[in-house]
Parts: sequence; structure tokens; C-alpha cells
Amino acid sequence: MLPTNRARLSLRILVSLATLLAVVAGQVGTASAASSHRSIAVAKRFTIASIIPTFQNPFWTHYAQFQKIAARQLGFNLKLIDGQNAGASMLTAAESAITAHVSALIYVPYFSTGTAVLIRAQAAHIPVAMVDTSVPGSLPQGKYKNYVSFIGPDDAKAGYDEAVALFRGMKPAKDGKKHIIALEGTLGTSVNSGRVQGLQRAIKQQAGKVVLDGMQTANFLTDTAVSVTSDLLLAHPGVGGIWTANDEMSVGAITALSRVHKVAGKDVMVTGLNADPIILPYIARGQVLISPGGHWLEGGFATGILFDFLNGHKVPKSKSILRLPLVGITKSNLATFKKLYPGDQPKNYNFRLHSQTYTKGVPPADYTLKLRM
Repeated sequence: MLPTNRARLSLRILVSLATLLAVVAGQVGTASAASSHRSIAVAKRFTIASIIPTFQNPFWTHYAQFQKIAARQLGFNLKLIDGQNAGASMLTAAESAITAHVSALIYVPYFSTGTAVLIRAQAAHIPVAMVDTSVPGSLPQGKYKNYVSFIGPDDAKAGYDEAVALFRGMKPAKDGKKHIIALEGTLGTSVNSGRVQGLQRAIKQQAGKVVLDGMQTANFLTDTAVSVTSDLLLAHPGVGGIWTANDEMSVGAITALSRVHKVAGKDVMVTGLNADPIILPYIARGQVLISPGGHWLEGGFATGILFDFLNGHKVPKSKSILRLPLVGITKSNLATFKKLYPGDQPKNYNFRLHSQTYTKGVPPADYTLKLRM
């Protein structure tokens, strides 16, 4: 998943959610309303394959659920394949989809697998949308003409906003400084790099008032985060805050704190990122200060973009890269978030209203909720 200087994060988030509510209200509707503006009939039922990094992470299950909603509303076959959280497995899954001659492919290029997939898909003349993390050295509609679009979070801003909230929620130690530790995600991914860059920028702005005592990777996993956090707490017992690159690691950090008889949200402040369902109870109890999120929608949006592309609606190069700003979920706006996203899916979202295939006058690549912090 840039920073802006604003006086109060809580006020900023409340305003953003009010804006988002208005935007969502303007974007939802019934299928009958969309069909009244339908421009052309869908001539062919396409099959779009989506390689999911792992179904063990709640983020990706909600990502896939929104893709299912897109398939049902737009009318195409969706093939979901579990990448089993390993580069070799993800490549095998992509190869399987390509060999099956799917109409299009949605891929999350984790584990430095993106380039290999683009090469293989281009040879098979299969259009591709990359999601969540970028492919190093490759932009959409550049070297690989079948690379139609990229969509992902504004990770640097998300990491920055999370850090700012953490610093504001902490009290200085006896030396007058705020000491933190940080848990990184999968090294080498643009997702992790962007979020850590945001953290580092926020620390730099504090001009020595915030000290990063230690940072290690926990690979976005809860169990790994328990172990890593335990080691960091042993080395730095006086930390007052823990920044994590995703919510799964936040949960692991909270477990590690409890094992040394410290309470998250009281003895040590904790923040997360992704606004995954798993973190919402922790936010409600005050154990996690903030979790910027909402970008599990990216999979559904990418699906809609490819559906229109297959129906003859090209994506202009100027709109081939979409960055989603995230919404910071806190205890104060949690109820509003749940109302907007029942079951962590946007309420009554209508893909047909954003599809050039179904609705006249819709601009290309219009699949975003225009989230604002």
C-alpha cells in the first residue's frame, strides 16, 4: 500500500468515511437500473482465472469473495486457484490456467514470479492484470503488450498513516523518546517496501523523537510474528509501540505481549494494516489503534477491468495503473465501517454501473470506490 499534514487523524478519518458513504451511495444501484443503460449485449461467456496467493489469509478470502460478486453480476466464469503461499505453486497454478486457455488472468506477483507469468501469458495471447504488488521493471502496456492493467494500494501512504497514528497514541519513555519495534512482511515485495518506506518517512519527520529499536520480517504471518515479536521484546523490553505491515502480524504481536504480561493498547500501543476482519474485534477492544484498509476490493476491480477489455473496451495507458488510497479504521469509526461493508463487502455494490460493456458513458477502468483518508 502521499502523506499529508493534518491536525487530527480522528477528524480526518471521520470526514473520509462520511465522504466514502456519499460516494458509495452514488455508486450502488439495482441491476435493473444498470440494464436500462446497457450499451451492448455480452456476446460470449468468458473464463477469467484468478491466482490467489493463499486462502489461509482472511484478506485473500475477502478478495476472492468480491471477485465472485463481479462474476455473478457481469456474467462470466471465474476460476479461483490457490497459490498455497509459495512461488513454485503460484507459477504452477498460472501455467495450469494458461494451458487451459482461459480468456484472461489475474495474478498477484508475489515471490518474484510476475515476469515469468507475463512471458508465458503473452506467448499464449492471454491478457493479464497484475494486482496488489508490482512487477519490477515492468509497467502495464509496455514491454509486455498483454499486461493490461495494474491495481493495488497506496502502500507508502498507508504505512505512513499507520505510523503517525501509532506515534500519537504513545507516551514518551523516561528518556523523552518514543521507542518502537516493527514487523515487516514478505521481503522484496512492493507491498512491504512501500509500507516500510511510509514508516521510515514518518520516523524521519519526528526528528529524533521516535526511535526504531528493531525491525524484522515476520512474512505477513501470525505465528511467525509471535516468535519474532518475542525475540524483539526480549532485546528491547522498554518499547512502547509496535508497527506491523499487516493485521495478521498485529495479532501475533498481541499474543507475544500477553506472554510477557503486557497489555496491547495499555502497556504497548499496536497498529495494523489491511482492515482485515480478524483485526476488527481488537480495534473494538482498544488493543489496536488503527488499521488502514479496504484494498481487498482490488481483485474485483481488476476482474471488472478485464471483463470490459475482453468485450472490446481498451484501457487507456494513462489509466493502466490504479492506486487505491486506504481508509484508516479506528474504534471511533468502526461502526460506520461495518455499516458500509457488511461482511466486509461494499453494500449493494453494482459492477454493471461501472462497466462499459453494460452502461453507456462510463469512463474506462472506473472500478474504484475512490477511498479517501
